[in-house]
Amino acid sequence: MSGAAPPEWQSLRRRPAGALAAAEPGSSLTVAELCAAASDTAARLRQAGVVPDDRVVLALPSSLAFVCGYLGVRLCGAVLVNVPWQWRRELVHVVTETEARVAILHDDVDPKVAAQIGEVTTILSETDSVGEEKRADPALAPARDADDIAWLAYSSGTTGTPKGAVHTETTLALIADGFVRRYGLGPDDVVLVAAPVGHAVGFVYGVRLALAAECPVVLMPSWDAALFAELTDRHDCTFVAAPTPFLFDVVEHTELHGATGLESLRVFLCGGAPVSTQLLERARQALPHTDATAYYGTSECGGVTTCPPAAPEQKKLTTDGLPLESMEVRLVDRELHVRGPQLATGYWGDAEAQRFREDGWFATGDEATIDADGYVRLGGRLDDRIVRGGVNISPVEVENVLASHPAVRDVAIVGAPEERLGARVAALVVAEGAAPTLDELREHCRHAGLAKLKWPELVLPVETLPRSPSGKLLRTELGQVLAAR
Repeated sequence: MSGAAPPEWQSLRRRPAGALAAAEPGSSLTVAELCAAASDTAARLRQAGVVPDDRVVLALPSSLAFVCGYLGVRLCGAVLVNVPWQWRRELVHVVTETEARVAILHDDVDPKVAAQIGEVTTILSETDSVGEEKRADPALAPARDADDIAWLAYSSGTTGTPKGAVHTETTLALIADGFVRRYGLGPDDVVLVAAPVGHAVGFVYGVRLALAAECPVVLMPSWDAALFAELTDRHDCTFVAAPTPFLFDVVEHTELHGATGLESLRVFLCGGAPVSTQLLERARQALPHTDATAYYGTSECGGVTTCPPAAPEQKKLTTDGLPLESMEVRLVDRELHVRGPQLATGYWGDAEAQRFREDGWFATGDEATIDADGYVRLGGRLDDRIVRGGVNISPVEVENVLASHPAVRDVAIVGAPEERLGARVAALVVAEGAAPTLDELREHCRHAGLAKLKWPELVLPVETLPRSPSGKLLRTELGQVLAAR
C-alpha cells in the first residue's frame, strides 16, 4: 500500500475486520468486505481514467453502492459530487458544470438523461460501484493537501440552478465532528440514514457521521416509517438525523403500532423544515426513550446548532439549539451569519460568492433570533424559496417551466402551508383561454425534465398577478392572493 489514506479509510480500518460496517435491507458488509469492495470501486474508477482532483458524480440512492462509491472516490484522491439520483436536467447541468470524469448512476436512471450524460463523460452503473474482485488493499492516491478540494455539495439556489459548495480536505474531515462530540457518538452506536444521500443531510449526518464515529451505518433506499421501525429494531440503531416530515411519520406510525423495537434510538434530530412544539411534544409521548429535537445546518458548513442532551426541556421544544462547539453565530439585520472551521470556501464557479465574507462569516440567508442564553431560533428564508419537506424549491425555476405551457399567460409559484411537509407548491395561473388543469401542468413539468418534487400540487386560476410598474413580480403580495382563494 502506497500513498496516503483518506481519513474515512483510516477510521474504517481501525474497526475489527469482522464487525458490521454498513447495511441496507436484505444485505450488509463487514469492515473487511467494505474495504475490499471500496478498493475494487477505486480500481474501476482508475480504469475509467479517474486521477486525483477529477470530479466524480454519484447519483445513487442511500445504499451500499453509495458507500462503496464514496470511499472509492476518496481512495482515488478525486472530488466527490453527490446529487439526488432522481435529478434529470439538474444532473446533466452538474455533470457538465463540474466537467466530471465519471458519473455513477442509479440503474433506473432515465435513459434520455443517461444518453445526454454519456455524451460528456464516462458512465458507470450502480452495480459497478460494489466490486466483486475483493482487493485486499487499494492503490492509494498521493497525499492530499489540506486546501485541496474534496467534496462539492450541491443544492438549489435562488435562481433554481443548482450550485456546489466547495469543501476542502479540511472542511470535509471536520464537517461531522460537531455532532459526534455533542452526542458522544462512538463504536457502540449505529447510525441510521433515513434521508437521501444525494443531499447533505443523508451524506453528512449519516454516512460521513458514522465513519467519523467509527460505527456501523444502516441505509434506507427510500423513506417508509414501517421500514424505519424495522431497521431500527433489527440493528439497534441509536442515532438518526432526517427532515422534519420523517419525524411526523414516525410519530404517526408509533402512535398506531407502538414503540416496541425503538428503545435503542436515543437521538432523533430533525430539520430542513420548521419543527413545531406540538410535534416534538407528541414525539416525547410516542418515543419516550428518544431525545427528539431540532437541528440547523447547511450544505455550506454542515451542522450549526442543536440542543445538547442536558439542555432544558423548554429549549428543546422551542428552539433550534446552541451552536456546536466549533461554530460561531451572529445576527446581521435579522439574518443569521455563521463561522467555523468546516465552512466551505465558496461555490464552484464562484456563484453568489458574496455570501462568503472576507472575515470568514457566511451569510445564510435565513432569518433568526438568538435568545439571552444563546439559543438560536430560525424564522424562515429571507428570500423567496419554498421549503417543502426540507428541500428548497426555487419558484423561478418552476415558473420558467410553466410559462412555456400554451395555456399559461402568466404564472407565479408560492408555497401553500401544509402540516406535514411545511408547504406545497401552488401555481397561481393567469390563463390564456381555458385554464390548464393540474394534471396538464404536471405532465408539462415531466416533459420539461423538472424534478418531480418541484411539480405544482395546486393550481389556482387568477385574473392577474401583482407586479410593479417595471413588471417585477411582487412576491410579498402572493400570500395575500393565495389566502383570498
